[in-house]
Amino acid sequence: MNIRNVLICTALALAPGCSKSADSQIDQMVTMMEDMGKAIEGAAGDCTKMADSVGAVVAKYDVKAMKEAAEKMKGDKTKAEEMMKKYGDRMQKVMPQMMGMMKCADDPKMKELSKKLEGMM
Repeated sequence: MNIRNVLICTALALAPGCSKSADSQIDQMVTMMEDMGKAIEGAAGDCTKMADSVGAVVAKYDVKAMKEAAEKMKGDKTKAEEMMKKYGDRMQKVMPQMMGMMKCADDPKMKELSKKLEGMM
């Protein structure tokens, strides 16, 4: 996963879906990213451990629903700004951890995991 994809994923995480549960979807995505950040940090640069840990985190969440929410919210800048105010602090805290994935960007397992997350990026 490259830096651009991580940042796009973050932007999508901060934008709302159209349904009543949009807030919960966004909250889930931010929580997933926080959990991923802990897994990345815990791997201490070991790409195999990182891929396994991040994969276990992703498996706990409904990625399909998050992808659908990301699609629905594209283009609504006002709502994105509202969500940035609500979730921005949490995202700023997790981004340095997420950047740790760059160390393993060329790892085959990490590449495969990135494909699973593609629709959110």
